[in-house]
Amino acid sequence: MEWLLLIVVCYFVINVAIAMSMQKIAEKKGYQQSAAFWLTLLLGIVGCVYTAALPDLVLRKQNEDLLALILKQSDGKGE
Repeated sequence: MEWLLLIVVCYFVINVAIAMSMQKIAEKKGYQQSAAFWLTLLLGIVGCVYTAALPDLVLRKQNEDLLALILKQSDGKGE
């Protein structure tokens, strides 16, 4: 019986650690209020796949800013 309890506690601790990691990854991708922690905690690998599949909002914003700057500079050269 003690082994079963130990296994359940270890599983829960490992799952919480993975869920915290997935939440940090989601935050680095630009999602401040995401459900990555709870999805990973409750659904395991499905939550990990969800977090990995999230688009990177930070990179998207950087690309949009760069494109706007390039278009602004190219408009100035045409005049």
